Order: sequence, then C-alpha cells, then structure tokens
Amino acid sequence: MRAITAVNAIAIAGGALTIAYAAAEVTAAAAGASIPDGIRVLAATIIGLTVLGPLGLAILCRQRTILNELGEIHDFMLTSDAGQAARDYNAIRRQLGGDDGGSVIRIHPKE
Repeated sequence: MRAITAVNAIAIAGGALTIAYAAAEVTAAAAGASIPDGIRVLAATIIGLTVLGPLGLAILCRQRTILNELGEIHDFMLTSDAGQAARDYNAIRRQLGGDDGGSVIRIHPKE
C-alpha cells in the first residue's frame, strides 16, 4: 500500500508540473516570447514520465490484486459447483429409490 501511495504522490506531482508548464507556455505566448523546442520536448518527457509512468505502475499493481482475487473466486466456484452437483445427484438418487436398484436403470458403471 505504501508503494501505491508513493506512486499516487508522484503522479500528483506530475500533474502539478503540467499545470506549471502550461502556465509558463501561456505566459510566454501572452508576452510574445517563444519557448525553444528543446525545452518543450524535455518538459513533455518529464511530464509524461511523472504522470503516465506511476499511473501505469499503479494499474499493474492493482491488476495483480484483481487477478489474485479472481483466482480465489474461481477456486470457490469450482468447489461450490462440485458440492452443488453432489447434492443434486444425491437428491435425484433419493427420489429414484436409493441404491437398491429398484426401478433405476444404470447407464454408467457404479464407481
């Protein structure tokens, strides 16, 4: 959980950098000055790394948690389905007369 908190803090810092850079661009445009392309590329790279990188990492961390929970749900459903199938089979067997074989014709060998 600490990692997620740190990642979110870095992403928020990247958002703040984005706002600050946008303000610098607007100010430069209003003053009639131009920002060199090298600085624009550097700023875009830093902003991209600080915003998208941590968020991508947070998504991957959360995805692992979700996949683990889905695995647990899958295991539960398998055991639940097997238990329900056994209960249904026993109920049908009771309704048909039990194991004495009375009027039941078996189409599979007894296990």
